Amino acid sequence: IEQTWKQLLCNVEDNRELVPEFFYLPEIFCNYNCYSFGVKPTEGASSEQGGRVRVDQVVLPAWTRSKDTFVQTNVMALESSCVSLKLHNWVDMIFGSRQQDFRCYNMYNRLCDEEHVQTIPC
Repeated sequence: IEQTWKQLLCNVEDNRELVPEFFYLPEIFCNYNCYSFGVKPTEGASSEQGGRVRVDQVVLPAWTRSKDTFVQTNVMALESSCVSLKLHNWVDMIFGSRQQDFRCYNMYNRLCDEEHVQTIPC
């Protein structure tokens, strides 16, 4: 999650949505069963250098103290006046009247609409 957070700060075109558990279930950030999710290269190390780190625990952004604080901050952001003032626009874009209006930059339907699939670079 930490790396995704950094990417989102640097790339305004990177749009992601959070699953509902990000707003009420801090336990999703714990690997209680010690599952191994493989390995990934360490930051700054090339594959020739062999720098690898095991993927098994969620790394939260540096600004949060704990998984509980992270969830609480997500809730506070979702319930903020800024989001409350604009949430209806998102609902209309995804489910409502603006669903087919491509001037609204509806990335979800633009990528799925049959008329526009040919315009998407592969």
